Amino acid sequence: MAGKSVSLSIVRDGVCVVRINDVCSKVNALGKSLSEDLRWAFDQIENDDSVRSVVLISGKPGCFFAGADISMLQKTTSVDEATKISRDAQTYFDRIEHSPKPVVAAIMGTCMGAGVEIALACHFRIAVNNASTVLSLPEVKLGLLPGAGGTQRLPKLVAIGDALDMLLTARNVKPLRAKQMGLVDLLVEEHQGTEETHDYLQDLAVEVAKGLSNGEIKVKRSKPFFEGLCNAILTTKPALEHLVLKRARGNIDLLSGGHFPAPYEILNVVKAGLLEQRDYGYKKEAEAFGRLTQTDQCKALIGLFMAQTSCKKNRYGNGQKISKIAIQLDENAANLAAISVDKGIQVVLFGEDKQALHQAKESIALQLKRHHPREFASFMENLIVLDKTAKGWDLSECQVVFCKDYEQVKEYIADGAVAVLGPRSDIPVNTEHVLFLRYNIKNHMAQIIPLPRTLKDSIGIVANLLAAQKAMVVKGKFDANGLYKEAMKLTEEGVPPKDIDAFSKAYGFTSGVLSDAQKEGFAVQPVGSAGEGVPSKEDIQMRLMCAFVNEAILCVENGDVESTHDMDMLSVAAFGFPAQWGGPCRFVDLFGATQLVSEMERLGMTPCAALEASARFQ
Repeated sequence: MAGKSVSLSIVRDGVCVVRINDVCSKVNALGKSLSEDLRWAFDQIENDDSVRSVVLISGKPGCFFAGADISMLQKTTSVDEATKISRDAQTYFDRIEHSPKPVVAAIMGTCMGAGVEIALACHFRIAVNNASTVLSLPEVKLGLLPGAGGTQRLPKLVAIGDALDMLLTARNVKPLRAKQMGLVDLLVEEHQGTEETHDYLQDLAVEVAKGLSNGEIKVKRSKPFFEGLCNAILTTKPALEHLVLKRARGNIDLLSGGHFPAPYEILNVVKAGLLEQRDYGYKKEAEAFGRLTQTDQCKALIGLFMAQTSCKKNRYGNGQKISKIAIQLDENAANLAAISVDKGIQVVLFGEDKQALHQAKESIALQLKRHHPREFASFMENLIVLDKTAKGWDLSECQVVFCKDYEQVKEYIADGAVAVLGPRSDIPVNTEHVLFLRYNIKNHMAQIIPLPRTLKDSIGIVANLLAAQKAMVVKGKFDANGLYKEAMKLTEEGVPPKDIDAFSKAYGFTSGVLSDAQKEGFAVQPVGSAGEGVPSKEDIQMRLMCAFVNEAILCVENGDVESTHDMDMLSVAAFGFPAQWGGPCRFVDLFGATQLVSEMERLGMTPCAALEASARFQ
């Protein structure tokens, strides 16, 4: 029997295997169609007396569930509509939890969001212990909370600290850690191949389902005595309110500046679930989910998610595989080398300072050891460290060379290889095989900046490398100079540099704007005279925002950056634009072009023509 995305088969001993496989997508995402198919499947199971237990498994070995269908959430236009979506999902997952026929979740690959929530509703969870299997609740990154019972079931299954960590950080949990937490009941080790592992997972899940139904297997989830006692104390009302949640709120204030409502809503509904009646906790979760979907922050973060998905695609590549690169020693060399070696690319790390080269090698080794404790030695075989000899450096086979000092290195770069320079380097005479790159390795954000004569093939080669490194990539010319010049202007008007940095961070910039300007090469001038008076904190923040947004909109209008999605992602991930606004283009939508132009005119700033046009038609 089969629905569009769900098939049923009774394999043996009354065990029904529910196989989920959304044929219209590379992943299984819980949207309207798949939800209807799952309801149909459990209708069949409940009405079939021959079925005694159930295995829930994906037909895609690399993806159990990727979460909810975001496009469904984007279409909601009211709190009530979104609240109903949550209540419907809760009702459906309750049906699984209270089924008299045990349901086993067999997890292999990505298990995120609604995938974790449906697994939590099952009676037993098995996961494959491999690199591709991760469990995560990423809703908070979208300005949301888990709305299908996740905030209610998780804190009752695992320790309160572990539950809040998953809910508030969206951190990926690997299978071994999930087992230690109590999130997963049983681990399956990887077999010879992907299909073989997937088949073995199903066979084992069938045996467990059979054992649960005939009483041969009993679920035991008791924590060690001391751990259980601590958790019992921490979830009492006094400790939960005055210790656990108070500390969590303090951390949220510190890390997010209070700009995002979702983490606070998560704390409120977790508290309701632990201290109030069951139905009240679920009701609070659904209501909070509905409210959050209609906030500016949710719309901004979903917009960023869509932009991130676009920027992860290799849109500029030429198909050439990158096997060997060279990196001239500088402050970012070790991190860049580590992520390259990690992806199987051979790296030549070169420089003149032997001690600095040795320290960089140690740093690379430490990073690789952290991620690959068992295969560490084989990864290090892809790293070659070169000190300068009388003949210079041998970079003959390197397809890409990251240069700190191009003039020093250019004679050693092979014909056809691409030289990559920092974003504010001097422009060389011959630029066909040269481009600039701004690379925020921490945020996996890369900006390719072509020079006047840079060949398309050169861009393609670097794009292929960045794709192999799993970076988000935007091609375009944008440097946030408008922002930095405005910050410099504020110092001339008598605003202390520490105030500019503090006020910009308070508004949501990830770092102080004036400090960033200095890193970009701007020389901070002595603080000028206050003249008619120093601008207020609010005016300083608005001037910085207006300067950034105005330049960004102008760059998109001029075609310097290809799309609003690209500009928003680049601004947030590379330049630290306040994420709660989703980027400068989204800021115009949410703040309002008319209001923005009005603010700029009040502050004595000149809006670009595109902004003025948007204001006229708003």
